[in-house]
Amino acid sequence: MIGDDPDKNGVDKTFADFEQVNWRMHDLLYGFVGALFPEVLGKPLEEVDQTRIPVEDCRKVTDIALPMFIGGD
Repeated sequence: MIGDDPDKNGVDKTFADFEQVNWRMHDLLYGFVGALFPEVLGKPLEEVDQTRIPVEDCRKVTDIALPMFIGGD
């Protein structure tokens, strides 16, 4: 099609794939932690007192950042 930029389309697809991988890794790690914590703590997570720590100025989970050693000079 006229006006389509193949490079932009490729970058957009890559970012969408990275975002999907980020969410899947998040789910996988939370699954491991959720399964291991009751074993370590000796009681269900629902019975554990939680301390909420406010986190400020952090990246959104939808942000994508490549390690510094990838690309560049």
